[in-house]
Amino acid sequence: AENDSGADAVLAETEPQPNVEAVAAPEQERAPAELQRLTIGSLDPASGYPGLITCISHGAAVERVEMSDPKYRDLEDKSAYIGHLALDTAPQMQGVRVNVVGDGTPAAKATATSGVSGGLRVGDIITKVGGEPVSTPAAFHQLREKYKFGETIELAVTRITQASGKQSLSFTIQSIQRPLEVIRPEPSQPDEENPQHQLSYLLSLRQIGHRRTEFDQDELPELPSLRDGIWYSNVVEVDGITKIEFRFPLGRADLEIIGVAGSIEIVKRFWFEPAADVDESSGQSSRNYHFDFEIELVNKGQNPIELAYRLDGPTGLPLEGWWYSYKTHPKKWGSAGVRDVVWRAQGDKHQMFTNASIRKEAKDKDNPEKDLLPDQGNKLLQYVGVDAQYFNSTLLADPLQVAGTPPYRFERVVARLVAPVDALRATRTDITFRLDSSVQQVHPGDPFRQHFQIFAGPKKTSVLTAYDLEECIVYGWFKWPAQLMGKLLHFFYGIVGSYGIAIILLTVVVRACMFPIGRQQAMNARKMQELTPEIKKIKEKFPKDTQKQTAAQQELFRKHKYNPVAGCLPMFLQLPIFIGLYRALSVDIELRQTPLIPGVDWCSNLAAPDMLYRWDSFLPQMLAGYTGWLGPYLNLLPLISTGLFLVHQHMFTPPPTDEQQEMQQRVMKFMMIIMVVIFFKVPAGLCLYFITSSLWALAERKMLPNKPTAPEQTPVSLASKTATAGGSNSSNGSAAAKKKSRRKKNRK
Repeated sequence: AENDSGADAVLAETEPQPNVEAVAAPEQERAPAELQRLTIGSLDPASGYPGLITCISHGAAVERVEMSDPKYRDLEDKSAYIGHLALDTAPQMQGVRVNVVGDGTPAAKATATSGVSGGLRVGDIITKVGGEPVSTPAAFHQLREKYKFGETIELAVTRITQASGKQSLSFTIQSIQRPLEVIRPEPSQPDEENPQHQLSYLLSLRQIGHRRTEFDQDELPELPSLRDGIWYSNVVEVDGITKIEFRFPLGRADLEIIGVAGSIEIVKRFWFEPAADVDESSGQSSRNYHFDFEIELVNKGQNPIELAYRLDGPTGLPLEGWWYSYKTHPKKWGSAGVRDVVWRAQGDKHQMFTNASIRKEAKDKDNPEKDLLPDQGNKLLQYVGVDAQYFNSTLLADPLQVAGTPPYRFERVVARLVAPVDALRATRTDITFRLDSSVQQVHPGDPFRQHFQIFAGPKKTSVLTAYDLEECIVYGWFKWPAQLMGKLLHFFYGIVGSYGIAIILLTVVVRACMFPIGRQQAMNARKMQELTPEIKKIKEKFPKDTQKQTAAQQELFRKHKYNPVAGCLPMFLQLPIFIGLYRALSVDIELRQTPLIPGVDWCSNLAAPDMLYRWDSFLPQMLAGYTGWLGPYLNLLPLISTGLFLVHQHMFTPPPTDEQQEMQQRVMKFMMIIMVVIFFKVPAGLCLYFITSSLWALAERKMLPNKPTAPEQTPVSLASKTATAGGSNSSNGSAAAKKKSRRKKNRK
């Protein structure tokens, strides 16, 4: 909601203009361009498009990429969504003006009560929402947010056409849940001057002729700004493919300012290429989460000109789950952020430069950029992108290499900050990458073109593998157990159709395979419980001699074939399985937006905490805030998990034999409270594993014999009984005399 209101209104009302002082004759060279938003793709899941892309002529940028698949919806915004409309205040009228209507959005599918065909159109003035008047974009979104997704919204609209003049229309719109936006305008902090952070895939020229940008310049300051200027925009059809095309001419008067003769034109194109590898059985393609991007530099003069461009990457990747999710770094001891830059050079391995590292470079060296390929040499960039927890946007360099054309080389590839450090949590800071192309000599009549693919989609193994990006899913330690657990989980899901039940079945299979070891561990614990009285007697026998205590205990253990170390073995064997399952559940996007119980709001996302009740409004922020110890929600499943741990400890821990053991058991109970804090924000799917595993362990212990056989008397216990017998020496003596007389009779 915040994205739709403030940022869009400011863009529409304050259109940046070319640098008039630097242009000799702007009227002859270039007519003013209009601020427009153009879309390709569709939000309709049945359209075959992976999503809806909205571009804006302000900087010829990608403004947002919304995903059409119903599985990928915004998990935090539960309000009604009718489409991104880029509203601004209507001129000389009461209401808000619609500036873009994307295909497949609820706004495009709206039904007019007066018989007008089609839904909302660009230029429509919305005057009322549900019968209540609106005058600003902020007021419109406040009224819209009163509705939940799935509800019907009534809009009163004024439409002005040349044919029929002013019409008063009424539309009925069936809202949907807000789609996941892989790319979007990043909301700015309240104290910032700019209404938003920079948009995605901005382009500028870093060299024209012999004139180059300085180190701290985004583009040549003497020329009209390509990043902040308004480009000419149009939708064109090429070989049956719809493309968004932006053009920005730099005429003779422009280039004379920097001492270059001639004129040039910069062109950017965005389009969806039809998928080539469609699966006949499903009708879908694994390579269906990208759009194509082309840069063209045209020399309209008479002499060759040396040109080089500068391209920035995506911004505003999803922040969902930033307060509870944990992303793994490809290096064993690395720490990833909410957003990180990933890249690979051809012939090299996948690498990550983290949010924290970029911020450290900016702080320590007063430089918001970090070279990713400082020793590039002959290396060629394969891809570079921005990586979030479950989604990724990556620029694939030279994906369709044409035979005979030189490979793409870049002078610099850097990771950089695009915004001040986020005040709420530093790892949320918006970052991107920047490419500086090599210098190209562009001849008249021979444009320089480079074609890219922009991946913007989910981090799903089958999808990423199709783009050679599978290493963006990082399991960390115990990778193979994690992958095995993930495959088993999906296998069970294919049978039962529920990830909640699949997790329970997976836990049962794992514990069943570990049953012999688990049973041995339970028997060991039972035997220790049986030997506790004897251990206590040994300590009473040798209260001050620890050496004799140890020797007597070892003799006791040998007598009863008890190995205290054996109880730790199952824990070490289960550790890879536990960590592997934790990693599998943490990175598996299929658990995202998957409910434990369909139709129930509680625990509606197995990849997140179960979020039973929001309590941050009446608890301290350090405890229940987004950055607090427990988070803003009361979670039920971690409490159940901890309760089962305490029950297990109470039922099967032997009573302490001395003060030291009593203190240890108190510390263990205190550690349980610490474990609640540590695991309070773990995914609900992992808590389900804990609960199932604990119930299995309780049942495993209950299956042991209820009345264990009494331990055989040891020499130590006999000695202690003799020592405590007191005045029983005479009876012992008479018993010995009777045995002696019986032996004499037998000899006779």
